[in-house]
Amino acid sequence: MQARLFMMTLGPGMRDVATAIANEAYQTSKGMPGFVSATYMIFDEAGGEYGSLTVWKTEADANAAAEKLTPWVMQKIGDKFKSPPVIRLAEIHEPA
Repeated sequence: MQARLFMMTLGPGMRDVATAIANEAYQTSKGMPGFVSATYMIFDEAGGEYGSLTVWKTEADANAAAEKLTPWVMQKIGDKFKSPPVIRLAEIHEPA
């Protein structure tokens, strides 16, 4: 399985924007091929740092989702980013 971490800084007072986009992203993500789970995080509300961790069955599934979701997020709230988002893809190790 693959995990995709998306971290963004929107600035102070943007919690409602972050949670609204998380709710929309979840509705889209859960219907995509290979979707396993999604967790949305508030790293630092005062600083406006938010993120998501999605889990996909395969790297191909994670990449296909990113091709659809990243432009969608940028179109929705890209103008609110204080810096470019940090996006990382990682293989998930599941202990035996």
